[in-house]
Amino acid sequence: MPVCLLLTPPPVVIVIAADADGPSNNHICCSITDGNQGNPFTIDPTLGEVKEVRPLDREISGYTLTVQASVNGSPPRINTTTVNIDVSDVNDNPPAFSKGNYSIIIQENKPIGFTVQQLVVIDMDSSHNGLPFLFMIMTGNEDNAFEISQQGIITTAIQLKRKVKDHYLLHLKVADNGSPQLSSLTYIEIRVIEESIHPPPILSLEIFITAFGEEYSGGVIWKVHATDQDVYDTLTYSMDPEMESLFSVSSTGGKLIAHKKLDIGQYLLNVTVTDEKFATSAVITGFLQQLPSGSYGNEKPKQKKQKETRELSVNRRN
Repeated sequence: MPVCLLLTPPPVVIVIAADADGPSNNHICCSITDGNQGNPFTIDPTLGEVKEVRPLDREISGYTLTVQASVNGSPPRINTTTVNIDVSDVNDNPPAFSKGNYSIIIQENKPIGFTVQQLVVIDMDSSHNGLPFLFMIMTGNEDNAFEISQQGIITTAIQLKRKVKDHYLLHLKVADNGSPQLSSLTYIEIRVIEESIHPPPILSLEIFITAFGEEYSGGVIWKVHATDQDVYDTLTYSMDPEMESLFSVSSTGGKLIAHKKLDIGQYLLNVTVTDEKFATSAVITGFLQQLPSGSYGNEKPKQKKQKETRELSVNRRN
């Protein structure tokens, strides 16, 4: 006996039992004997109505109840049936933006199609009541300056000019795919600023690294410093790929990292910093040297490798 149950109040199903014997032997008593995990259901022993006694959720997607009907006759008789209950999700959770509102700064003259923001939406209902989401810009999109895809990606539809308009306040809506359809709202404030006019300066420098023992253990050796007069620029650091097996630089913080088992000697590293418009490079010279004999305290120093000069020259980018 299959039953599909929405997350709504009872009754769920009525189990009908009948006895062909006479009135003295046809008093039927119904009970649930198995499958009632957590006891969310009860059955009226006389009417056979299966009802919910507490709210259901989607943690358990279905139940298989064994219902027994017994007759207190002479002799007593017992019969059973199976009731399969599938718990279906009601669309009772609206989709929710990951933030209540957004604040974005964008430089003018970005190309059409430039990504302004990727919206993240969460829906606690099952997938058939959630995806695909429907995104809409309700108000604030003056001159149709922005577009939003059904993946929640906001992009520029025109080249923004700060002197024409330097501020937008978009009112956004997202709706789910359930029935009834539920939705949520958010605001995104967009400030348009001047494009970058100053390249980020970065200075060449020399770094001296000491190896305690025959091999260098690796680690952070320096933080590359770069400044930018354009206040809202985001700086990104990179290094020539030829050196990535020996050194690396963190893209956001500029931490320069030397890998393990470097040979004693000199290394020339070309590091680049970019603000998305300008890129500036500088050569950082690293000297890896071994700690001199007698500097190990009372410990006997390990046999020292013959010192060699290793120069890896990387062409500087223009």
